[in-house]
Amino acid sequence: MMTENAAKVTLKKSVDLKGAVMVIVGCQVGSGIFVSPKGVLEYTNSPGLCLIVWALGGLLAGLGSMVYAELACVIPKSGGEFAFIYHGLPRGKFPAYLFAFTGATILKTATLGIIAITFGDYALKFLSPEFCQYSDNYETAQKLWAILAIATGAAINIFSIEWTQNSVKFFGLGKFISLAAIIIGGIYFAISGKADLSIWSPGNLFDPIYSDKSILTGLGFAFYQAMWSYDGWNQLTYIIEEMKSLSDLPKALNISIVSVILFYVCVNISYLTVLGPVALLESEAVGASFANKIYPGLERAISFMVMLSTFGAIVIASFTAARGPFVAAREGMFPKILAMINIDKKSPSPSVLFTAAITIFLIVVGNFTLLINIFSFTMWIFHTLTFITCLVLRFTKPEAPRPVRVPFPLIILTIFVGTYLTFTPFLQLDYNAGISSFLPYIVLIAWMSFGLFIYWAVRRFNISDVSFTRKIQKLLNVVYSEN
Repeated sequence: MMTENAAKVTLKKSVDLKGAVMVIVGCQVGSGIFVSPKGVLEYTNSPGLCLIVWALGGLLAGLGSMVYAELACVIPKSGGEFAFIYHGLPRGKFPAYLFAFTGATILKTATLGIIAITFGDYALKFLSPEFCQYSDNYETAQKLWAILAIATGAAINIFSIEWTQNSVKFFGLGKFISLAAIIIGGIYFAISGKADLSIWSPGNLFDPIYSDKSILTGLGFAFYQAMWSYDGWNQLTYIIEEMKSLSDLPKALNISIVSVILFYVCVNISYLTVLGPVALLESEAVGASFANKIYPGLERAISFMVMLSTFGAIVIASFTAARGPFVAAREGMFPKILAMINIDKKSPSPSVLFTAAITIFLIVVGNFTLLINIFSFTMWIFHTLTFITCLVLRFTKPEAPRPVRVPFPLIILTIFVGTYLTFTPFLQLDYNAGISSFLPYIVLIAWMSFGLFIYWAVRRFNISDVSFTRKIQKLLNVVYSEN
């Protein structure tokens, strides 16, 4: 009976243009815009250069998304970088596995965990600011709220794809409302005469905030900080098979990327106008500092809006993160159970649960500072490899239909910029600091080496437990997807 049903089970095509836009916006606009402005300004040491980095970061995200869109037209499969590398490169199975392993165990789950902890932080600030200040159990409570958010996001993704899409659209609108409130507040503060607008004069715009620090020393790391906020520009390619019309892909990318760039630049102008560069650098929570200065007494309201924003990002990130292990398992690289779909809900519930379990484990036992430091380095390795895949396919599949076709020089540009960002840590590390400067990257290389061992062991010994797989199938009511 399971075999008969399996032939009819595929991922449901439920993502329309509006939903696609909200997937990208929802993944991009999360905790990053409430954290990264301080980091970008710190590394650029100049308000003018800070805004340039934000604008160029958005353009890089847009250019990268168009390269991904071309790849999606040639290789219309879910899974993002994994699917592109696997099917686009000669002998792509091995590097695709490395991406799947790193993505499932570090990139996607750590990102999801960081967003969840941010949700927990703002949930506590909304419910009880006094608890945040005086309780010794703050970290425990924060993690419990984070775990609750992960579990809720997973449940939404398992039980109804429609719920997920509705959540995406609802919380996507909430994000724009939050950003609009910041922008409007900045405009009001400026026209009411309360702001010091001297920083926007041409003579001061590019002056160093601190005279003993170069404005170019940390430029690569400034892009790391900005690109963390833009991270999500590639997420739509993870759910290609669930889009109603592939022609909506470039439209969704253009609408979402341009919207986010405009919002982010305007938000940073508001932050700088209201707080000033020095106060912004001294702030531990830019959004909260902004709210306290411009909306006295509304700190809880702002915390609630950030809470909604981060929860929406959790739902969406859970939706896209689970597709990586699903596709990897479908290609025989992960346990087969992860390639199965719930018969009734048409959702990849084993993969959703797998992703949620690892994320919860990291929240409970992990310190995410290390993961944040290595996230951009790791991600840009695979972004660059994906850009190279687009170049390779121009020669190996020149006749493939490409409704989206990126000019050849721009593909070369993305590869060049991606290579620079990959090597940024080694170009700007403090070599006088000793092993501590290299430790995050040593840990990463060691972990990826462990992934190589797992890859070899699975292939060498054909590790599989049929009885266990069947038990999980019955428990979750899942079967293999038709494709």
